[in-house]
Order: sequence, then structure tokens, then C-alpha cells
Amino acid sequence: MILKDYDELFVDDLRDPLYVGLYLKACMDEGIPTLMIGIRRAVQAREGGFTWLARETGMGRESLYKAFGPNGNPSFKTVYRVLNALGVRITCGAPPKKNRRRAEVKS
Repeated sequence: MILKDYDELFVDDLRDPLYVGLYLKACMDEGIPTLMIGIRRAVQAREGGFTWLARETGMGRESLYKAFGPNGNPSFKTVYRVLNALGVRITCGAPPKKNRRRAEVKS
């Protein structure tokens, strides 16, 4: 039996917009640095990677590399355009209430 690298299997999943949305939500729950890594991995999973992304967003490939690199600090507008290119929507909502279960048990 030939074993495949986990990343090799993961790449196929990252081409599915539904999966990417759930994956990036989980990344966002971990924090901004994890979200940036997740976005970079999702882009790299696409055929053409950052070249594809540059074409889809109308932004420069090198600028995108820099924005999502280890020292990158992309603007919200850049993140928004990249997520749209990946087929992902941004939604906003209130954070979950702490101790919600405790309040339900008391009543």
C-alpha cells in the first residue's frame, strides 16, 4: 500500500468552496495568524496558486505573496477580494455567549 502525504490529500478538499469556507472559519476561530496560513494554503491548493489568484483578483502576484507571507499584513479589502476569489463569503455575528448552558440548566 502506498501512503499519501496528508497535505496531498488535503489539497483536493481545499478546492471545494464549501470545504474552504468551513476550514477558514475554523482557522479564524484560532486567530488571525492561523487564518492567514489557511488562506495561503487554500490559494496554493488551486491550480496556478498565486498566479491564478492574481488573475482572479486583478492584483499583483508579488503583492499577494507579500500580503500573505510570514510578515504580511493584508488589508481587509485584500482579504475580502481573496476570499471572494476562493468562493467564500464573510459573515458577521455575535460571539457565542459564555455559560449559556449553565443558564439553561438553572431555569
